[in-house]
Amino acid sequence: MMKRVTFDDVGDLERIKREIMLSIIYPLKRPDLYELYKKGIKSSILLYGPPGCGKTLLARATAGEVRAKFYNIKTADLLSKWYGETDKNIQFVFEEARKNAPSILFFDEIDSIGSPKNGEHHERRILNAFLTELDGFEDRGDIMILAATNSPWNIDPALMRPGRFDKLLFVPPPDFKARIEIFKIHLRGRPVASDVDLEELAKLTEGYSGADIREICNDAATFPLEEALQGKPLREICMEDLIKAIKGRRPSLSYWLRLAKLKIVERKMEEFFPELFEYFKELVAEEKISGYA
Repeated sequence: MMKRVTFDDVGDLERIKREIMLSIIYPLKRPDLYELYKKGIKSSILLYGPPGCGKTLLARATAGEVRAKFYNIKTADLLSKWYGETDKNIQFVFEEARKNAPSILFFDEIDSIGSPKNGEHHERRILNAFLTELDGFEDRGDIMILAATNSPWNIDPALMRPGRFDKLLFVPPPDFKARIEIFKIHLRGRPVASDVDLEELAKLTEGYSGADIREICNDAATFPLEEALQGKPLREICMEDLIKAIKGRRPSLSYWLRLAKLKIVERKMEEFFPELFEYFKELVAEEKISGYA
């Protein structure tokens, strides 16, 4: 049975957690208050940003916070080469969510469906089928929709119109504070030596994603594990293991950042992703990166 994930398992990202709390979790927990203040409870959020920075984890944690039925849908799996089958698959997913409310539909890699694909008829029909389901959820009550993409520049603007995906939230690479929290989470429950300095590890992993840090912790655990398998005395994971693991793993984010800036500007979509461009400006101001202003 999969472990229940909550926001305690997500390192930092407090602003995004707050947005999700207000838009998805509280409407499910306190619909009476939302009714009192005439605040609609229909909500759809699109999370975008580089891979490995917590989009899927945020979605799972959202479901865990309210114990809702969680549908983790890889949108590529909905696609079929047979005419009309993709439309049926999309309809089936929404019908299941209605039957099993309260529920959260999470569409991962939403660009598989939400891309204009140069306007090809087949792809446009699939997108229209998805938009029809979104538009038909005006009175869906305790069914919420989350989606995520690593390629926001491939999303059709029709999906990002208010009333469809109401909020577009940038999930950034982890900052210093977040990296400390992520190390804490992934070292939790392991035998760790007292010389492990989380702040120093966070300094050494500037530009690393949360997924990179998870693998660093796994790599570091491998060193004492291999020694134990060879019959050597059991020992804790020490700072030297973690530094060695960091040196053996390159950060994965720089390519995505450059590609994102290039593609979004090329497709004139800057207005949809202001948070991302604010992030670029901060990087330049802090001299962490050049050429993004």
